[in-house]
Amino acid sequence: MPFERTSRRHVAKVTGVVLAGGQSRRFGSNKALATIGNSTLIERLIRKLRPIFPHLMIVTNQPHEFEFLNIPMIEDRVKGFGPLGGIYSALQAIEDPYAFVAACDMPDLSPELIRLLLELREGYDVVVPRMDTWLEPLHAVYSKRCISPIKNLLDRGERQVFQFFDQVRVRYVDHWEMEEVAPEHCHFYNINTRNDLNEYLKNWKN
Repeated sequence: MPFERTSRRHVAKVTGVVLAGGQSRRFGSNKALATIGNSTLIERLIRKLRPIFPHLMIVTNQPHEFEFLNIPMIEDRVKGFGPLGGIYSALQAIEDPYAFVAACDMPDLSPELIRLLLELREGYDVVVPRMDTWLEPLHAVYSKRCISPIKNLLDRGERQVFQFFDQVRVRYVDHWEMEEVAPEHCHFYNINTRNDLNEYLKNWKN
């Protein structure tokens, strides 16, 4: 079935996962709860993801802070491993064979780009955006077949997500493919500091 840019249908057999387990040391407080307009950052993400996925999940070690979202939550099964631990925990917990994993600090997710990544998942264990030599593993699709190679990394004390990619089938989605459905290059902008948020708010108001 061809990719449908304007499709509003749920994508079957994929869970939408938001990683919100970080300690936000550089931000100074839980950045997922930073306010943009009348919404928190994580609420913006959820609004983008809800029309795409029949199931949503938040990975967080502060579940009490996100109870107002009424979305299933899990804590990291292995703490101290950053996003890699969050991806591992999500894949262990979901019932669907795939997860789309996004960091909680990306305010401008593109539903069209997400649907493109999902459309390309068949036959692959990871579908990840690639801009030249730079990868965005926190805006990517993962299959449950990644659980074992991720566990091997965790057992060795490794933390970098892409280090298991050579053990699975990876579909790299290059910038020219993404531009066909999402020509603006703001989808991966992430907010790590107060300055990042202020800069984003200045551009958002304009």
